[in-house]
Amino acid sequence: MLVCASRINQVVTFLTANTKSSAYLFTPQRQPDQSIFSVSLGMDVEKATAKYASASFAPTTNGQAAAVYDTVEYVAQSCADVETSIFKSLKRKGNLGKDIVILDGGAVTVFLMPAGSGCIVIKKEVVQ
Repeated sequence: MLVCASRINQVVTFLTANTKSSAYLFTPQRQPDQSIFSVSLGMDVEKATAKYASASFAPTTNGQAAAVYDTVEYVAQSCADVETSIFKSLKRKGNLGKDIVILDGGAVTVFLMPAGSGCIVIKKEVVQ
């Protein structure tokens, strides 16, 4: 995990900025500097619904570390409204199945999934 320490700090600091957060760690049993490490984060955002994030880190062959993270949050608007207001600058990339919209945010991909009268917003990014 020492190999990945700076990448873990970078991603977790980014994800938990301006929140009260808690973490659940998935640590490797053996050879931590040669294994994947993962963390689940619960974040309380002021004046917003709770947010969940998952991040995983792995050492690379060049002695650095790569990461992937997902954030998940509920928005009390339809996915169509979320797409045209919150993410209006992103381009629609297609669908997963019939109901999940994929938006291209450059480094970040956004998925909009209907949930009752609202929308679950999932953001995913690979960091290298």
